[in-house]
Amino acid sequence: MKKILLFLLTITLFACGGVSQITSEEAVVTARRLPNIDPRGGQLCMFRSSNFVGAAMTYEIYADEEYIGRLPNDTYFCINLEPGEYIISTGGSWQRAGAETVISRGKRKFMELYVGMNGLSIHSVTPEVGLAGIRDSM
Repeated sequence: MKKILLFLLTITLFACGGVSQITSEEAVVTARRLPNIDPRGGQLCMFRSSNFVGAAMTYEIYADEEYIGRLPNDTYFCINLEPGEYIISTGGSWQRAGAETVISRGKRKFMELYVGMNGLSIHSVTPEVGLAGIRDSM
């Protein structure tokens, strides 16, 4: 029984995919294609990797309840924001997700919207993971 469960878990993990690895050269090329960071503020780059679950849904993204963009399946966007603390959120009345983040002057922050079998989640990721997710969405 344990072997069957382990086998099913392994298949599930491979089926879910995820963000691929990125080389330093690919990261540099991807970063150059992103919009410039406003020198008076910072930048938030949100991405959503391709996933069968929720593929038809487009999610509106908010920073402290102010609309900042939309994320269909397998897309990204970058937006310049004033430095400060924000709650980045999405979702409707039936399902919501959010996370706190800090935008720093001259810095780029990467966040992922994940849509899966257990619902939505928004979380900060490293620049390497963020650039890989954005590269995969280009």
